Amino acid sequence: MNHLDDTARIGLRTQVGFGSVVEAGAQIGADCQIGHHAVIRAGANIGDGCQIGDHVVIHAGTQIGRLVRIDEHSSVGKQPMRAPNSAVTKDRIVPPALVGDRCLIGAG
Repeated sequence: MNHLDDTARIGLRTQVGFGSVVEAGAQIGADCQIGHHAVIRAGANIGDGCQIGDHVVIHAGTQIGRLVRIDEHSSVGKQPMRAPNSAVTKDRIVPPALVGDRCLIGAG
């Protein structure tokens, strides 16, 4: 079963896979395919004609352009973790991710 928040906007002919979640204020354009068990966080915006794979997470505020493909198990827009051996060693907030038109994001 899907959870589609009442304030989320889903475009015409867009298909949302089984078990997916679309949170408050998220917008998904027309002619998109959202895979199974995907999570579109609050305020994310996905342009027309995108293909979002199974188990993908689009984090809050992320902006995805038109005709973008994001392959299975990808995570886009996550805030970095602070850790001793990571590139981020101080707490800081970075702006939401912005992915332009016609991009391909693949995992592993």
